[in-house]
Amino acid sequence: MKKTGLVVSLFSVLLSLPGFSEDIPRITLEAYLEEAVKNHPSFVSSKLSVDIEKKRAESFLGEQDWSYAVGPYYSYLGESSASELDSLAEAVHLLGAEGGLNKTIWPTGGRVGFLLSSAYSNIERTYDDYKYYRQKVGVTYTQPLLQNFGGRLSRFAYEQSGYQVDSARLSSLENREGFILDFAELFLSWVGLAEKIRISGEGYDLAREQLDQVRERYRSNMTERVDQLRAEDAAFISEQNLLVLESRLKAKQAELAVFTGMEEIYRAEPEFELYSLQELPEIQPALSGLKQRSRALEAMDIYIDQLQHRRRSLLERKKPQLNLNLSASLSEVDEELAESFKINKPDGFVAIELSAPLGNRSVKAELEKVDLEIEQLQKDKEGLEISLEADLRSIMIQIREMEKVLALNRRRIESAKEKREEELKLYNQGRGELTFVLQSRESEESAKMIYAENSCLYHLYVLQYRALMDELLPGQSGS
Repeated sequence: MKKTGLVVSLFSVLLSLPGFSEDIPRITLEAYLEEAVKNHPSFVSSKLSVDIEKKRAESFLGEQDWSYAVGPYYSYLGESSASELDSLAEAVHLLGAEGGLNKTIWPTGGRVGFLLSSAYSNIERTYDDYKYYRQKVGVTYTQPLLQNFGGRLSRFAYEQSGYQVDSARLSSLENREGFILDFAELFLSWVGLAEKIRISGEGYDLAREQLDQVRERYRSNMTERVDQLRAEDAAFISEQNLLVLESRLKAKQAELAVFTGMEEIYRAEPEFELYSLQELPEIQPALSGLKQRSRALEAMDIYIDQLQHRRRSLLERKKPQLNLNLSASLSEVDEELAESFKINKPDGFVAIELSAPLGNRSVKAELEKVDLEIEQLQKDKEGLEISLEADLRSIMIQIREMEKVLALNRRRIESAKEKREEELKLYNQGRGELTFVLQSRESEESAKMIYAENSCLYHLYVLQYRALMDELLPGQSGS
């Protein structure tokens, strides 16, 4: 015991020396969190979820891309079918190729297409064969005049994906802030253990000092053997408590080091103003700020907007389909291949096409369903506002009450310190008992420990308050 106690005592003395303590790295909460969020896979994964949704949204842009189709063909018509093409034909051979380009135009909702075809025909007759070449280029355009006018339905999937991106962004921010709160709580527990070790170390120093005094008094026949045994027992207990705290500290440092990848944590100390109080707004300003910037409420608004957008698309689908179809082409037919490329014979086509389901019950049912879902979400949002207000009032009451508790803790420490000093004075004068001195020292150390624990709890409440107010995550507006 004497050897271990000496080592611990020397270590405590060395820590108090300026030259020695400056060599120990000190890590702030901000530095710790910066490394934690940089290296922890879950934090990185949460950020990637936003990028995934963005890429998913970009995939819908492909619906605006040009699409092409091309294909050669060969057709043989026997006498029965060939006679429909030419009354004298006994057989017809058709060989050709067609190609086309098509594109949906989102701003109008229309669709434009370009056609190019080249064909060779061989008509076998009884007395002679007739061969010719045909070349054709054309353009088609379909414009919706009612349903999907302005491309509302064409853009629907892409616009819906934008809501999904916003939802993923808010969900990612919430998850990352949850990780930061967890990391900060771990750091705070490290701070608490480090402070308890400091308090326990001071208590151990006092116990060793008291033991030396009692031994000296016993050698001078000024006290009984039992007092020396009591002092030794108190020193044993104090050293034991210190070693237990140090083992817990090492375990906590290992946990923190793994989360952050910071090996220096094993030989570092936390830098944190444990006994400071935070300036917080009053409940009404805090409540107003919470409702203005709560990500949970913003997410509800996004869900409601998304349903409103779907409702508008359903109203669009209720409209009849009235399409204007336009086409124009130039073609040429000639027995000579070269002459067939002199394309100058125009064709044109204009048509109006109307179609609509009778009753349209599917869309009507979907509309009623969406209206109910919007109403449900609005009620859910009202319920969420009530829950957030309840949580905010609860946490702020706990913070304010804990400030009162901390003030009482400080007064108790002062009282316990005065009591210890008075008990020691009486004992040194021979008018008191060592038991009372030891009890008063334990009472003072206990008061300091409780103060440290309550201070950690106070800062934990503050962290929870800042998480509720969405203030923990830096750069909250970004993804």
